[in-house]
Amino acid sequence: MDSRWASHIQDPKQREEFLQLVTNSRIVLNRLLDIMETGQEAITRNEYSEEDYSVPAWSERQAHRNGRRSEHQKLRDLLSFLRR
Repeated sequence: MDSRWASHIQDPKQREEFLQLVTNSRIVLNRLLDIMETGQEAITRNEYSEEDYSVPAWSERQAHRNGRRSEHQKLRDLLSFLRR
């Protein structure tokens, strides 16, 4: 599990309790991961739209998509322990 989950907790006992809570929240976190994956698919699906290139600010649109994709990946990385 990514160490960022409990990096805010100094006490070892509280850290372990918190990590256990996260681990026991798999149903909710799996649903969140599913929602994020659907969002990622939508970003990719809309990326190759012909209308995007007819807009003068298409490069800004692409930069925004790339940022969204990057943030989705960071969150999926935090939840990677679910898919093991």
